[in-house]
Amino acid sequence: MSTGMNNGATTMVAEESSYGSVDPTDARALDTTALQALTWYSLRVTQDSFAAGAGSLKMPTDERADVTLAGGRQPLRVLTAVDASGPVRSISGDVPLSMEARGMGANLPSATGLGVLLASGLGLIQQTAGAAVTGTYVTPNTFSVPSAGVIYPGDIVAVTQPDGTLRAVKASDVSGLNVVTTVEPHGIPAAGTATVRLCHQYYIASDAVPSGGSVAAQYAPRDGYDTILAVGGRVAKVDITAGGTGAVDIVVTVRFGDGQYQMSTTVAPTEPLLIGAAGSTALRTRVAPVLVTADHSSDSAPYSGTATAFPVREWSVSIELDLVPVSDQGTRSRMSDMRVSSATLSGSMTVDSPNSFPADLREWLRSSQKRGVGFAAAGANAAGNGCGIWVGSVEPSEDPGYTFAPNDRTQVVSFRAGDYAGDGSSTTPTDAANTPWVLWFVA
Repeated sequence: MSTGMNNGATTMVAEESSYGSVDPTDARALDTTALQALTWYSLRVTQDSFAAGAGSLKMPTDERADVTLAGGRQPLRVLTAVDASGPVRSISGDVPLSMEARGMGANLPSATGLGVLLASGLGLIQQTAGAAVTGTYVTPNTFSVPSAGVIYPGDIVAVTQPDGTLRAVKASDVSGLNVVTTVEPHGIPAAGTATVRLCHQYYIASDAVPSGGSVAAQYAPRDGYDTILAVGGRVAKVDITAGGTGAVDIVVTVRFGDGQYQMSTTVAPTEPLLIGAAGSTALRTRVAPVLVTADHSSDSAPYSGTATAFPVREWSVSIELDLVPVSDQGTRSRMSDMRVSSATLSGSMTVDSPNSFPADLREWLRSSQKRGVGFAAAGANAAGNGCGIWVGSVEPSEDPGYTFAPNDRTQVVSFRAGDYAGDGSSTTPTDAANTPWVLWFVA
């Protein structure tokens, strides 16, 4: 039985210490010694993703329409720096990394391959692994915590429910005696308490170079020959899909500005791990209710109100980042870094036909309602098990109408993230406050 060339291949990623890993003594060369000293994470990606990623990394070329005495067309030229032996090998391209989405477990995001990729383009609030507090019921939309400085306006927290599931809610304000106000009901029983887990949060940090480092990657087949080394990478797109079977997949597309082909590996391959770290936790949508908030179109901050379980069968979101070169021509990579000028979130969901459901998406569109939706994928109440996207204002892109299948009625809804301004300021808010969306992982 043949297992194929790509079975046993490795895709390894690391956070660079400097953009493009340029040799400090020769701007036309890569510092492979420094690259070997980085902390590398071996990702368990799909074989198709490995092949597509390796194939997309190519040397940029240019064909000039010159006039010559001989006539005819001139040969292609490689658009790279030049050294004594001619143009250097310099590749670039957008690389998709497709993997199973996982909870962080006891790992910090910065100690996972997935976390390194996301931080290269998104802002990050990183909590202590396993961090949690006891929340005490005050009202359906408020609870108190024992001490100040734990939860801030803008935070996403995961509240353990009596049935053992997690409910991700948005803290819109924190005031008084450490009282947290939430956009949707937190689900703590009246006069009761619950474990409230803090969440790692990724959000859009627009018009800036992300604080997370750029990414290097090594693509190596099983035999170790024809290896590809890519540097100067920042995430350009994130796709998350929760299918009807309960599985959750994530595809992180990274834009690499430089790299080279090699005949041997620079970094010794290691065993590929789910999201590049041991101890990650499986995510299943079957135990993660999707919540839709009340209409907040006429409300002022801080938002707070009712929420309803949203009958979503499957959902997907796509975050696209606009990367703009930082150009001072200081490196061989055609740029000195990339900044994020903007980021947009769009998606699709299949929902049961609403009938008498209070959040009919046709009326949602007609009435210009502003409703937040928490698309979640969580396990039981174990620490580090759960992730999702909280969208502050879901805007249907068109009238979803009806879909009359042979055996049921559904609506397939295309949507985008609108503006959100529902977080208060009684306590200093987080950097994720009033952002259109937040990607969260339970700490």
